[in-house]
Amino acid sequence: MCVWCVCVVCACGVCVWCVRVVCACGVCVWCVRVVCACGVCVWCVRVVCACCVRVLCVRVRVRVVCACGVCVCLLFTHVHTMQVHTEKLMAEKGIVLPAYQDAVWSYVKGQWDGNNLYIGDHVGQYEDAEGNMVTERGFVGESDLATVSAEQAEKLAEQASLRLLSTLSFYLDGDLDRVDQVVKVVGIVKGDNDFIGHGKVINGASNMLVEALGDRGRHARTCTGAGSLPAAVTIEMIVRCKPK
Repeated sequence: MCVWCVCVVCACGVCVWCVRVVCACGVCVWCVRVVCACGVCVWCVRVVCACCVRVLCVRVRVRVVCACGVCVCLLFTHVHTMQVHTEKLMAEKGIVLPAYQDAVWSYVKGQWDGNNLYIGDHVGQYEDAEGNMVTERGFVGESDLATVSAEQAEKLAEQASLRLLSTLSFYLDGDLDRVDQVVKVVGIVKGDNDFIGHGKVINGASNMLVEALGDRGRHARTCTGAGSLPAAVTIEMIVRCKPK
């Protein structure tokens, strides 16, 4: 159980509030609004605790309203942060990332734009009898044209997301604690003419990202189909990262 004691001190040095916030498992965000006895000064203390990834931090936003328009109040808080250790948590869950595979042509696997990392498409692969990773290139669906079921495609999407995480780890120098948020995921499925289960297939990737990163893995998403594609499933994503 995470317990926070937030001390709010007014500039006058007299008004002091001690807010005790208790975070139970599964409760990630608390918003505590503190109003001064004068009825004018308003404080908004936002406590964010993502238990699933063991991130404990206090973010404080101060909104000061003074009737005279002159008085300024200051806010002091006790801030405590614990590291995430994403790789350790992934290992405890049995999540193993495949080896990073570099680009083979005149492109890069990821491109930085400020703190956002754009990672290009990663295809779903499976392990053959010799232990080699092979790209699945068949159609997804139930028609005579299809060779991949929706369930198999979902596993391919999961494997593609692990490859994405491997590339992400490479660009973050092995420190997935620097992931602030997976912003957007785009999944493309090579479905037959009647296939409409694109979202269920891409759930394999979405679920794995949340399993590995917790709430930082939740994202906006686009799922679409393509009649011509070099793989049955391909995934790409945009990730906002913390600076070193």
